[in-house]
Amino acid sequence: MEKYVKVGGWLKFFCVVLTVFSPLRCIFELVTSFQVLSRLWDQFPRLKTLVVGDGSMSIGLMAFSIYTGVALWQIRPRAVVVAKYFLLSYLGYAFVAGLMPFGVGFPDHFQGQLIQEVLLREAQVLVFFTVWFLYLSRSKRVKNTYPVTTLRDRHQAPAPATESPFPPSESLPGATV
Repeated sequence: MEKYVKVGGWLKFFCVVLTVFSPLRCIFELVTSFQVLSRLWDQFPRLKTLVVGDGSMSIGLMAFSIYTGVALWQIRPRAVVVAKYFLLSYLGYAFVAGLMPFGVGFPDHFQGQLIQEVLLREAQVLVFFTVWFLYLSRSKRVKNTYPVTTLRDRHQAPAPATESPFPPSESLPGATV
């Protein structure tokens, strides 16, 4: 039996991140941002829309994270493809969420600090995306545990049969030429 044919090592860690740590962080950030930012809604009315929009996207992404982690853990067909779609979704969410605060109408003197915070967060997300996308694409454990890792693998036509089930001199029963 091969050494890397199960959910273990870094793959197990990724599953724990997706099913436990990421959802806990999401819930913490939702509660914290609501508590802090709800005090500013009267001063910045568009902030409420931002919090609701970001919260909705975060909850959707959290559900997708849990689904992805469970799919990987249970070695479901296409789990790696789903995980790559999750990572792409996470990257897209981070980009959109990074732009959202600039539409709130914060004062100009706050924009510099906001830009620094957004760039730091975007860099963290880009590192997370890159590390795990490359891991899913190149890991021996992933290749051995999930034989179908891309859409192309899943939909390739089967190899042609080497032998016909009928002798060469006979035709199919009931066939006319």
